[in-house]
Amino acid sequence: MKRTIASLFLLGGLMLQSAFLASAQAAEGAVSAELVVPPAETYVIGDNIPLYWRFTNRSTNALGFMWEGCCRVNGRLTISREGQEVPPIPPSQALAHMFAKAEVLAPGKARDFESSLSDWVQLPATGTYQLHGRYTGVLDSQRPQVPRGVNLWRDAAITGTNQLSVLSVTDYLKERSERTAKRGLSVELSGALKFPVLGAADWHLRVRNTGGQPRVFRWPTDFSIWIVNAQGVRESRVPSALDGEYAEVTLPPGQQFTQPIRLDYARMEGEPPGKYQIFIDLQKAADGAPRVPSNPLPLFWEFSTNDVAQLVSKAATGSKAGLRNPALKFLRVYLAEFKPQLQAATIPAPETRAVELLEELRLAAELKALVPQPGRKDWGITVKPSGAWELADEKSLILLGAEKAPLENVQRLAQVKRHLGLDLGLVLQPEAKATAATWFATAQALSPVAGELAAPVHLRALPEMTNAVGVVNIRSEAGAANVVILLTRGTDVLQMRAAVKFPDAQNPRALSVFSPGDFKSMRPITAPSQLLELVSDHRLGAPQVQVFCPADTTLAELQHVLAPLWAKVNQVDLVAAP
Repeated sequence: MKRTIASLFLLGGLMLQSAFLASAQAAEGAVSAELVVPPAETYVIGDNIPLYWRFTNRSTNALGFMWEGCCRVNGRLTISREGQEVPPIPPSQALAHMFAKAEVLAPGKARDFESSLSDWVQLPATGTYQLHGRYTGVLDSQRPQVPRGVNLWRDAAITGTNQLSVLSVTDYLKERSERTAKRGLSVELSGALKFPVLGAADWHLRVRNTGGQPRVFRWPTDFSIWIVNAQGVRESRVPSALDGEYAEVTLPPGQQFTQPIRLDYARMEGEPPGKYQIFIDLQKAADGAPRVPSNPLPLFWEFSTNDVAQLVSKAATGSKAGLRNPALKFLRVYLAEFKPQLQAATIPAPETRAVELLEELRLAAELKALVPQPGRKDWGITVKPSGAWELADEKSLILLGAEKAPLENVQRLAQVKRHLGLDLGLVLQPEAKATAATWFATAQALSPVAGELAAPVHLRALPEMTNAVGVVNIRSEAGAANVVILLTRGTDVLQMRAAVKFPDAQNPRALSVFSPGDFKSMRPITAPSQLLELVSDHRLGAPQVQVFCPADTTLAELQHVLAPLWAKVNQVDLVAAP
C-alpha cells in the first residue's frame, strides 16, 4: 500500500514536472521564425513580391497564436539599405493587417504564412535591402480562440537577416537590350498615346525571335501591362492582365508574333491625370531565361477643356445615377482635378440640361475641397434670436454666394450632393438667446429640402466636445412613440411630466400616437433619476422618446432637462407643445 501511494506521488510529480516543462517551452523560445522571399530571376519595384513568415514550433505541444496579414501589432519588419532604415507604410494604408485571426502551430513542424512586401514598405530605389523581423505570438491584450487544451505562444521570435535585391523601373528598362539578347526575344510596343473620352485605345505588340533557337512563350499568360507614373513608380491599382485567346507559341528564329491590344479607359479610372509610361513585360522563361520589357511609350492621361465639355454633354443625356451614366460617373470621380476645365468649358445654348449640369458640377468642384470624402456631412445652420438663419460655415457661404437667400444656398447644396457622394444633413446651431419657436420656424423654412436630407433637421443637445450623440430631431407634428415628455414653463424653470405606453403583446413593435387624453395621466418628473428610470424600463424594448416643448425654451434649458436621457437613448423627437 505504501509503495502504491509512493508510486502515485511519483507519478503525480512527474506529471506536474511534465506540465511545467511544457508550459516553459511555450513561454521560452518555443517558436523560431525566419523570413523567406522566394527566389526570382529579377525583382522590379512594382512587382508583387511575396514575403513569408516561417514559424517552426520546436515544442512537443500545439501552440496557438495571432496571425496578422501584414504584421503591424504582433510583428515588426525592419528594412534597411546601406545602414539607412526604409520608413514603413503607415498601417492605415495597408489593409491586410485588418484580417488578424487565431492560428495553431503543430508540434515539431514548420508552417509558412504568406504576406506581401508591399503591405509594409515602398522600396525607393535599386539596391540590396536587409530584412529583419520580430514576431510576438500573443499579446497580453489578445484572446485568440483556439481549441481547448492548446497552449498559447506568448514570447517573441526573432528572425535572421535576409537580403533582397531589386531594380527600379527605370534601371530595369535600361537593361532592355541586354535582356533581349540573352532571351533571344525582342518585345516591341506601338500605338496610341492617350485614351479617347470614355473610349478604348489600340496598341500593337510584336515579339521577334532574335536568336538562333526556337523560343516558346504563352499568350497572354506570360505578358503583363505596366503603367508607370512621372516619378517612375508603377501604378499598382491599374490591372495588369491582358485579354486574349490562350495560345502556346513556338517562335522559330527570325519569325515574329503580332497581337493587337485594346485597352479600355476604365483601366485608368481613378488614377490622377498626368503623364505616364506604358510598356509590356514578358515574364522569365521556364528554363530561367530573363524577363524582358518592351520599349516604353508615353501615355497621356489628361483631359482638355473640350474633352470635359463633351463629357458634360454626354452626362446630360443619360441617367442621373452615376453608375448607369458612365460620363457622369467619370466627372464625379475627377471633380477636383477637372475644376479648371469645368470653369472654362462652354456648352451650346440648346443643350439646356447640359448647361444646368455644368453649373452643378462647377459648384460641386468648388465644394470638393470642403468635403473631399463621400459619406454623411452635416452642414451647420446658425439660428438667431430674431428667427433669421443662415449657413454657419463661412467658406461654404463664400462658395455658394453670401448674397443669396439662405434657402437657395441650402437647395444648391441638396442639388449637388449626389455629385459629391454625400448624405446631406442639417444641424441647427441656435445662438444662446434663440428659443424653440425659432428652431421650429427654421425647420419649417427648410421643409422644401426635407426630401433630400439623410435625416430630419436636428440639433445637438450635448456640447460638441462630448462623445455622446444627443441628437434632437425637430418635428412639425407629433408622431408615434412609446415615451412622451411634456415640458411646461414654471415660475423660473421648466417643469416636466411624462407618460409611457408599453407595447402590445400581440404586436410588440407597434408604436402609438399619444392622444390628448394621455396627457392627463402624465406623472410629474421631479428628479433626473426618475427620468432615467422611465426610459430604462425593460418592457419598453427600444425607447422611442418624443418631447413636447414650449416656444420660449432655450437650448441650455433643453440640454439640462434631457441630460439623464443620454445614458439610455441617443436621439429624441422634439415637437411644439400643444
